[in-house]
Amino acid sequence: MFFRLAGLCVSLAFLGILASAGLSSSALAGERQYARAQTLDLDALEDRLRETDAIGLASKLTLKVRLDSLIDDFRELHRGRGDDSLMSLKGRFNSLIDETLAQLRDDDPALYGTLIGSRAGLWATMTDPRKFRAAFDKKGSLLVATQRDQR
Repeated sequence: MFFRLAGLCVSLAFLGILASAGLSSSALAGERQYARAQTLDLDALEDRLRETDAIGLASKLTLKVRLDSLIDDFRELHRGRGDDSLMSLKGRFNSLIDETLAQLRDDDPALYGTLIGSRAGLWATMTDPRKFRAAFDKKGSLLVATQRDQR
């Protein structure tokens, strides 16, 4: 109960920060959805990123390449052969998420909120070897079919 209440307080504080930063009401609506998000569904997130019109085809392809590279580097880290530190990978992860959020903010507020709400879960999945293997070793990466679906 305490953690739910603390999470709600953090969400409400975050909404206040966003409002004072002058974000649009559609972005704030996405934040409200984040406050209601309960679980992380990688497959649904992948589908929504692939289907959104807020990100153009070239940007989706770039996102896919960068995401695949990040996933490969995490795979190597978990195998003990990675050249990148966890802090370096976290910087790349945050950059990728932030750039994607910037594209979604006004044109797909629901997905924007979902991605914000999924950020911590995505990071936990990337950094935990068992969660990582379960999420990525069976299918490769998010946005696997981006090129095929856009034809």
